[in-house]
Amino acid sequence: MAIRITQQYMYSSMLNGMQSSLGKYMESMEQGSTQKQINRPSDDPAAFYRILTTRDSIDETKKYLTNINEAKGWLELTDSTLTNLTTLMGSIKALMNQASTDCTAAERQIMADEAWQMFGQILNLSNTEFNGNKLFAGHKYDESAFEKGLAISVSMMDDTKPGDEEYETSAKKAWTDLISAGHVSVSGNSDKAIAVQFLEKGTLDENGFRVDPGTDDEGNPYDTNGDGALSFRWSSDGGKTWQTGTLPAGSDKITVGSGVEIDFSGMIPGESLDISPAEKTGEGEFSTEDGTTFFVKPTGIYQGDTGNPPPQITISNTTPGSTGAEGLEVDAEGSFGSNVLVRFEGVKQPDGSFGGNISLTGNDEFAYSYSTDNGATWITAYGKSTGQQPLRLPVPGGYIDVDATNANNGDTIEAGTQVLIHPRRADLGYEVLKDTYIDVNRVGTEIFGGYYDDKPTLSDDTNLFNIMGDFIAALEFNNQEGCQEAYSKLSTCLEYVTTQTSRTGALENRVSLAYDVNTSTLLSQEEVLSGTEDIDLTELLSKLTQQQTTYQTVLMSSSMIMNMGLMNYL
Repeated sequence: MAIRITQQYMYSSMLNGMQSSLGKYMESMEQGSTQKQINRPSDDPAAFYRILTTRDSIDETKKYLTNINEAKGWLELTDSTLTNLTTLMGSIKALMNQASTDCTAAERQIMADEAWQMFGQILNLSNTEFNGNKLFAGHKYDESAFEKGLAISVSMMDDTKPGDEEYETSAKKAWTDLISAGHVSVSGNSDKAIAVQFLEKGTLDENGFRVDPGTDDEGNPYDTNGDGALSFRWSSDGGKTWQTGTLPAGSDKITVGSGVEIDFSGMIPGESLDISPAEKTGEGEFSTEDGTTFFVKPTGIYQGDTGNPPPQITISNTTPGSTGAEGLEVDAEGSFGSNVLVRFEGVKQPDGSFGGNISLTGNDEFAYSYSTDNGATWITAYGKSTGQQPLRLPVPGGYIDVDATNANNGDTIEAGTQVLIHPRRADLGYEVLKDTYIDVNRVGTEIFGGYYDDKPTLSDDTNLFNIMGDFIAALEFNNQEGCQEAYSKLSTCLEYVTTQTSRTGALENRVSLAYDVNTSTLLSQEEVLSGTEDIDLTELLSKLTQQQTTYQTVLMSSSMIMNMGLMNYL
């Protein structure tokens, strides 16, 4: 059946044709202008989603590359610093070798001045910083890693040395162990090593120093004054001059030099250490080759933090208006990777439920819960008070010690009391691949040694700061044997530092590998993105030519048809 074609129908059809061809033509022109075949979600929703996810992946990879460049800077400077350190240690070793030969006191004093400068160089290297952060301060990388300080060592106690059969039972080992355990501390400042030598036989126990009440081989009493005071002398000029002093019975502190104080008050209860007197060689003269002699020497005092600082503890109560948590003391120890929330549920009731206050002075069975996801889920555990405080309870990552001696409720823990364990870790770790982190900051005590919490941080033959302190003291007091001992220790220490340098090199290799992986990944992601959204110019030019011809044809044919009418053929 024939269809009647009206003028309105022709106009609408031609207009639709023109709009359609023009729309396609303009779309191609926009693609040519942006060089993208997808410019809005409506162009291709599925492809547009792939474009967005690929762009997110590219941004993430670029973030990894930025992190890698930062980590690379840290590690390269660390590697360079440790390389400089090993070079410096080579120079120190040569100086020690020279000092171990037959030298005069004046020559060793000149070497001592040089050794002090080398000590300063080590201190400077230990405080090297990158972008304002200290390389070797551990978690406190915004603070200095080391400061110059003083330490103490014992020397010339007897003829035994580490490794000798007698050494394990010698007085020297007993004193060394006391010092190594941090029971002896030194405060003050000195630019010279100080020797402290005892002149009378005596003992040190938890009650302090006291002179031996007995007599020597010749029948002379050790306590010449009969007051229990212990005589000693000290020198800060290499033994050229000595000043004498006495310790009243029961004293546990010695002050020498310009306000340098040696504190022995940390003596282990129940133990006693013997003090040997220096041999008297003449009227007012004493031997420097025997007797109990302490050396106050320079060292590096670590100011940073270790790998696992104590966590922060917050105590609260879920009961509105409760003050039962006030006065409660809680300590936590362990390796906590995230927050741990602990809640005390209460003492066991006759019906098996839990509630009410928990007495730490009785034998209460109680329940407590812990959460590692900030309270979203809880796991219940059970405990029993023992009558002793603090009470230790295991939690994920470690344990807590609870002491209610000073709590408002008096030796009890109120039900609903909560303890938040917040680890204060601040590892400077850079994410170089998804969920892969590389820590670039180092704990300086692992490399340079020194002292931390009044204790030496490394063994005697790997503690660089202490070895340098011993060497300086040996030089200033013209002690050839001490120089030889320092030389032997430094050889072992140099091997140890070289191992630490290798560890940094291994981290650099990991960073380098991560860089290669991310670079390849970024290239692949950009190719995927380009293949999804970029236009093919050759194909576009061909399509533009075709669409232009189509549009011109529509315009021409429409014009011809609109100009035609019945009157043209009459």
